[in-house]
Amino acid sequence: TGTDGAGVVLALPDTVAGSAYQVLDGTEGLWVLSGEPGETSATFVSASGRAGAPVVIGSAQRVASAAGFLVLGEGGRYDLVAPDGTARQGGTGLVMGAGESSVVLQRCAQPLQCRPVLVNLRTGATSDFARGEGARPGPMAEAQVGTDGSLAVLAAGPDTTTVWFGTAATGLRVAPFQNATAIAFSPDGRWLVGLEGKNLRAIDLRTGAARVLNDAGVTADASGTMGLTVFATTAP
Repeated sequence: TGTDGAGVVLALPDTVAGSAYQVLDGTEGLWVLSGEPGETSATFVSASGRAGAPVVIGSAQRVASAAGFLVLGEGGRYDLVAPDGTARQGGTGLVMGAGESSVVLQRCAQPLQCRPVLVNLRTGATSDFARGEGARPGPMAEAQVGTDGSLAVLAAGPDTTTVWFGTAATGLRVAPFQNATAIAFSPDGRWLVGLEGKNLRAIDLRTGAARVLNDAGVTADASGTMGLTVFATTAP
């Protein structure tokens, strides 16, 4: 089973449920990734439970969904696939994450001079975050988009990581995380959550207040893919 963007629980068809390993939100349905390594495909399942024709992912290195499209990133470019299977060229840049209607790209003038760019797939509008102290956050490991269009970037350095967040209007600034390895916005966009070792730290983006979400004696772990970060807690 899976849940679409509206919170409706869908039963996945048997043709994809058996080998499904990831579900991405789509517009009025889900993109279901299934198959074995090297033979992966994506199938759009509508809100009524009807499955479309499978789309071969091939050599795509980054897979996400935004504005109903399946986003396939390979090298320095990406392609878009509509729910009906129609494919078209997207644009240039490394796909680092996606939101409800936008995709986050990393564009680099030189290896260490990279900047995040947000592209709205519905309107074609581009938001460039090249201002402020975070104009060049460095090579990105992950990016997340908030409900208000704000952006959070996890930049990986040689020995540590830095989390940047902000809007295109304000530019990016450093969030007070300590070597976080995964990040996510809360559904209402007010909180930014980061995984620090085995702890989940939440930052209130309105006040800057921070708190650890774990109960004492409970550890946390995370698994992430483009456009989706899932946090889980386990007893020690």
